[in-house]
Amino acid sequence: MEIKKEIINLRSKDVRLNSNVCAEGDIIVPDIKPDIREVLLADAVASITSKEYKNGKLYISGKVNFTVLYKPETEEECVKSIKTSIDFSDSADISGGENLSFFADAKTEHIGFTLVNSRKLSVKVIVSVEINGYKDKTISPVSEITDCCAQSKLRGYNIYMPVADVKEEIPISDFLTVPENMPDIDEILKVEAFASGGECKVMNGKVMVKGTLNTNTLYKPTDAAIPLMCVNHQIPFTEIIEAEGADENCVANVCFSVCDTSAQARGDMNGDTKIISAEFLVNARLKVSKTVEKRVVDDCYGINKMIKTEKENVKILEFVTADKTGFFETQQVKMPKNTALGEIVSVSIKPMIRDTYIKDGEVCADGTLVSFILYTDAGKTNEVKSAVTESDFLFKRAVRGLDRNNKDLIIECDINAEEAHADKVNSETAEVKAQLMANFKVLKTNEIKLIKECEMYEKEMSDELPSSLVIYFTKEGDTLWDVAKKYETTTDKIKQANEMEDEKLVSGRRILIPKAV
Repeated sequence: MEIKKEIINLRSKDVRLNSNVCAEGDIIVPDIKPDIREVLLADAVASITSKEYKNGKLYISGKVNFTVLYKPETEEECVKSIKTSIDFSDSADISGGENLSFFADAKTEHIGFTLVNSRKLSVKVIVSVEINGYKDKTISPVSEITDCCAQSKLRGYNIYMPVADVKEEIPISDFLTVPENMPDIDEILKVEAFASGGECKVMNGKVMVKGTLNTNTLYKPTDAAIPLMCVNHQIPFTEIIEAEGADENCVANVCFSVCDTSAQARGDMNGDTKIISAEFLVNARLKVSKTVEKRVVDDCYGINKMIKTEKENVKILEFVTADKTGFFETQQVKMPKNTALGEIVSVSIKPMIRDTYIKDGEVCADGTLVSFILYTDAGKTNEVKSAVTESDFLFKRAVRGLDRNNKDLIIECDINAEEAHADKVNSETAEVKAQLMANFKVLKTNEIKLIKECEMYEKEMSDELPSSLVIYFTKEGDTLWDVAKKYETTTDKIKQANEMEDEKLVSGRRILIPKAV
């Protein structure tokens, strides 16, 4: 008996960990900045700077970049800003990590701050850390058996394999122009950016990604009669990211997040300060995968021979579905007491996922949308105020053919902000309209038994003469293969003896079982 084997390279995600880390510290006002009277906004973005596996632990280091907007104690000053960073670290107990390749990512969730005095701000941020550990394994199941006395049944598996999970920092720089109808820049206070798009083209060992950076630059004008201005720009970008193992048969998707921004005002040819020299650092989370179809021997038996098989249990992932879809969320924002909404200066949003699950054939994600609004107080000249609001959202997407509640399903979902706009409803309320992008994938865990070795040998002779023909009454759940295996004949001979056009069996049917030889 001759056998052939199929070499299958598997890559599984053996580690999925999520933890929360508290990053805290003090932000000191630089000597060149005025004292703090009131904090308007404290924004934070987290990123991983290093990871190291040692002695059964994975050590993670990162930093949180802060931007603080505040009103100074001096009345002639409108709004000032401070940019600084705080380091954080985390560790996770992971046994057998020497054979794993790790990916780590971090996102800020809840931000709290206390004004200690006019020169010091105490901040505390909850950082959500995601850790994935990937393991490579090679298996060699039997894919073909050649022998006239052997019967084998093949089965095909669509095996999902993660090929690459990488994060690339993309530096983007550009000169942005303030429109002629807007005032000159005196001081840039804050630059916020959302990266949208995410078109991917997979090449050998590389992926080309395209996106658009949507920027909002908040600045103080040279005209003291105008409190604050916000100017918007769009910057298209393209980057080629190294992705080992990627080829044209792979599928890639990318999610962007902006981890750092900086900008300076410059004069133009007319001497007006209408040029913004901006630099951005965009994190591109790239996931590359492919689904391969493999046909292997699922079962076998011998005719007048014995076949001994050795099997191994293997866990595989099967691809179910994936989609990238945009959706909108609307949020009502109430102004703080004793203020009246004048003009909305800027708005920023941050979506956070709390839970993902399958319910009634739908992919669901529960989350929280946090919005930050800067506005002028209609009752006070040039007085800038801020409002922060949190509201729940539920993303749902029906998927055809999805089991209503399957515990073996794995959901991978990212929801990112792409754009935000705020409108004044009345003096007490603003309405935020957020454009979000959900990128999700559904996989199914399947534990299978693969034949890795088989051997044929002679059967012990019996003094009892075998019948040349057997009559069998089928039972519920019988398959033609099972019946043929039981009586050591072939499915073709049973079909021929009973004039069957297909292999379907009906319970209680009388069929003839001929000898194979």
